[in-house]
Amino acid sequence: MWKVKRMNTARIVVLTIAVGPGGIAAYLASGSDNQPPTAPVAELQTVDVLVAKSDIGLGQSVTPGDVQWQAWPAATASNSFIRRNERPDATTQIAGSIARAPFIAGEPVRATETRSDDQAPKRSDAINVVRYGISSTTTQK
Repeated sequence: MWKVKRMNTARIVVLTIAVGPGGIAAYLASGSDNQPPTAPVAELQTVDVLVAKSDIGLGQSVTPGDVQWQAWPAATASNSFIRRNERPDATTQIAGSIARAPFIAGEPVRATETRSDDQAPKRSDAINVVRYGISSTTTQK
């Protein structure tokens, strides 16, 4: 018939050493589901700023469809940005202006970077010409 072999003591000790830490690890992993509640995130104060909805090239005429209002952190909003609380109808005011600098989509529009037709230089206006790092003021006649 069948012979039954008994486990010797060394095998029992090795089996206990292998199963013991595995059981402890399983117990500790099952208890990790109870995470403490996360702290509430501080709410940032924001201000609505006029930004480019799509890329606007240098010299391109700006339309109301090219810009949109976007929430911007109040702490980082520059005074040169066009804000809704200061100029609520800026999207229509800026229509027809010419971009004096290129804007990428999402970039805040600054009043100094656009120029309307009535702000265009006239024949007798002084124009600051900068070329190759040399600045000079000229007057057209």
